[in-house]
Amino acid sequence: MDVCSWIRERSRTVVLRNADGTLIRYEVMRGTSHHPDDNFPERYRPGLHIAWERKADSDYAFCSKVRPAYVFAADFDGRRRWVAHLLDLANLFGYNQSSAAAYMHACHRVGAGAELTPKRLRQFGYHAGTPSAQIILKRPGDIADRDVVKQAIARRDR
Repeated sequence: MDVCSWIRERSRTVVLRNADGTLIRYEVMRGTSHHPDDNFPERYRPGLHIAWERKADSDYAFCSKVRPAYVFAADFDGRRRWVAHLLDLANLFGYNQSSAAAYMHACHRVGAGAELTPKRLRQFGYHAGTPSAQIILKRPGDIADRDVVKQAIARRDR
């Protein structure tokens, strides 16, 4: 795993608001940098060679203190699906760390790394114990509907 993933924001638009949070469409360019010696940079610096993809992707962040989540499109078995990472920002795993970093940037304009310390998370109003799972949704806006999310978790757990 000698690769770092990078994103560059193209736009961010509020899609909806409800009692739980705000859904933001977050258009990003994705890129990778290679570090075969495992000497990974802590943050972007000029001169870092990043191979950027040619087109932007629209991801979604559900900015919420009670149900933070990041939603993105991915291919499963040849079908494009909407994947949601429900984020317990205080307890991240390898599979959702990049989603957490993108979420923090989309919702708070801060980067990854030191910004995800327990103290910093408390300053933003987050706490441990929020849902943490990967689910499939029919459309990005479904993440704002508690009942749809509960059903998706139940389907996943079968």
